[in-house]
Amino acid sequence: MNARIEGHEFRQEWPRLLAAMLGNATGVGAILYYSMSSFMLPLEEEFGWSRSDMGLAVSCLVVGWIVSMPVVGAICDKFGPRWPILVCIPLLSAVLFYLPYLNGSLTQLYVVFFFAALLGSGTLGVSYIAAVSPAFVANRGLAYGLTLAGTGVSAALLPIGLHQLISQFDWRFAWQVLGVVVLAQWPIAYLCIRPYRTKRSERVLVPLSTQGHTLRQALTSVNFWLLAGAFLFVALLLSGLLINLIPLLTESGMRRDQAAAATAGVGVGLLFARVFVGYLLDRFPARIVAVLSFGIAALGCVMLTGDSPQLAAAGALFLGFTVGSELDLLAYMTARYFGERAHASIYSASLSVFYVGAIIAPLLVGEIYAHSQSYDLVLHAAVGSCAVASVLIGLMGPYPEWNARQITAMETDK
Repeated sequence: MNARIEGHEFRQEWPRLLAAMLGNATGVGAILYYSMSSFMLPLEEEFGWSRSDMGLAVSCLVVGWIVSMPVVGAICDKFGPRWPILVCIPLLSAVLFYLPYLNGSLTQLYVVFFFAALLGSGTLGVSYIAAVSPAFVANRGLAYGLTLAGTGVSAALLPIGLHQLISQFDWRFAWQVLGVVVLAQWPIAYLCIRPYRTKRSERVLVPLSTQGHTLRQALTSVNFWLLAGAFLFVALLLSGLLINLIPLLTESGMRRDQAAAATAGVGVGLLFARVFVGYLLDRFPARIVAVLSFGIAALGCVMLTGDSPQLAAAGALFLGFTVGSELDLLAYMTARYFGERAHASIYSASLSVFYVGAIIAPLLVGEIYAHSQSYDLVLHAAVGSCAVASVLIGLMGPYPEWNARQITAMETDK
């Protein structure tokens, strides 16, 4: 168990880490996914779309991620993450500028969300994790957590900010503002996320990049499917709850502005979890951290079944904690269980399984609500999913012992 933080890694690589965090905050995984809850009620009012209809748009987004992530992961492993990031930022911005031209066709909405995932795939966490991974060894878990904390920033700020924009202007203007925010990330990424070169004067103990499983070897491992299956169960309902959170809270008696403020608790919990869970992963077995995280989500679901606005806000924060820990845990556990040899590809594959649950979740939650006119059954089922996920994680063995030797430390090209 490593009990100290290696400060030199952060002193040398903080621009890269900051750029990765901001990029993750403005990537397609944050901007479209965490904003959808704010757009649901305005789109329902204007076009008459049902919540399950709009949930399917998120499913199309996730299908696009599943299709594109393995390609992005392979490119990052072979060529590095710089160019996927720089190419995809303006493409994602262009999609956001197109969204105000929705004309009431659900097919148009689905196609746009699917192509947003494809065109913005280089802005997913896979690319930014690949950008920081070689630079952080002793504090890799914390570095992953800080990188992925960008989505926490978005989840915390988007509900309140979008509520103000939609109330004062309209939903079309709100999407255009998001397009500008995404495009502003391009010069930051260009300046800070640069290729690595070695520095002979400084040597640290790190795993060899050639050690570990290939993608094919990982896919035949029991541990891979236990890990992927656990996160599939977590995503199966929690992902659907997130995009329905504002409607869920308004039906519990909150006003829209109160629901938006409570939903911001998801971002607060997510942001805290990104950093705190990353810190824990450098010090405790990831299996223990994962089971703790799933238990917190189950408790949050129980809180959301009550009638108290304060309890519901706390439940949203607890859900955000688990959502914030998911990608940290997957990124870290794939590195520790399968090595660095094909980490981006293996991480992408595990995320693809995770996102299968995210595809099903909006449809499942929407249909359960349509038949029961209540979210209570969804919340109870989510508690069961977290329990199953905890059992699967508990079946995983200890970390493999990858050999290591002294190799040159990495630094950015100037």
